[in-house]
Amino acid sequence: MYLQNKYTHWYNNIISNAKIRTLPTSVYVEKHHIVPRSLGGNNSLDNLVKLTAKEHYICHLLLTKMTIGKQKRSMCHAAWKIINQGRSYQDRYKVSSRMYESIKQQNAIALSVANTGKPNLALQGRIIDNEHRNKIRQTLLAGNYKGIKKPKKQCDVCHGWFAGHIITRFHNNNCKSLLSIPIPTQRVAWNKGLTKNTDERVAKLAIRISQTMSGAKRGQYNKHL
Repeated sequence: MYLQNKYTHWYNNIISNAKIRTLPTSVYVEKHHIVPRSLGGNNSLDNLVKLTAKEHYICHLLLTKMTIGKQKRSMCHAAWKIINQGRSYQDRYKVSSRMYESIKQQNAIALSVANTGKPNLALQGRIIDNEHRNKIRQTLLAGNYKGIKKPKKQCDVCHGWFAGHIITRFHNNNCKSLLSIPIPTQRVAWNKGLTKNTDERVAKLAIRISQTMSGAKRGQYNKHL
């Protein structure tokens, strides 16, 4: 059933070690089917083993490299589910962004191959002409389909490279480079150009400053009886 490669050897070692060890009750574990049910396994105790969250993820990742054909597609789908689906009491292992992207692409390719040639139930009863079919094909090929990343486009104004929807919304005719940069207004002091003789407020301020600097009293203080 499995290919004879290093991944199968690693998988068997993890399963063998998990069967003979005893983990503390405080360690979170998950039940793993040694032979997955989609490959003919059952729920018997001989086919179940307790693994940590990280070991469970690694085993499902190894299963994608131990199988081929239809079995590989099933294992890719199982690996995708184990990192996206879970219940509130489960503490799933968190994968890196690069590994998440890799598993997602493998699952997308597996689903594409599995559904090729099958009727689309969503379009059941509808008649699609060749022109509409070609538009759908071009849309799929231009997007993230079968692991193909969306091509980037260049802005005509700032000459930067961005995704297609970013170009449409924020660049070309809507690019911020087209906006005029406002000149900041300079702040001018309210008393600029005014003298004691021309403005009464400046005269009062000058007297107050001189009294403060000289230490002179501004007036007599009334004593409390």
